[in-house]
Amino acid sequence: MSELYQLWMESDDDFFKRLDALGGWPAGKLYVTMIHTVDTKRPCIFTDKPMHDEWYTTFHSADDYYWWKISPAGKDNFRRAGMKISNTVTWRD
Repeated sequence: MSELYQLWMESDDDFFKRLDALGGWPAGKLYVTMIHTVDTKRPCIFTDKPMHDEWYTTFHSADDYYWWKISPAGKDNFRRAGMKISNTVTWRD
């Protein structure tokens, strides 16, 4: 997926749309990391571990991408289910 890049000041939505057009998130990879360059088009690589140093910055996880793909109604279903669970849990010391 060498065509994947992150544009300077690009929205998450635009990045994920472009990623989707290239075939989606690759199986088995947990993070996407951009390589710091002076260019406004920063190359991206998929990794198993987050990287943060002077050369690389991890800016999304697979969870971010799959949450983006869920419809607003689907997200509401998750939130409602979470509220039901939190209302029925009994906390004990």
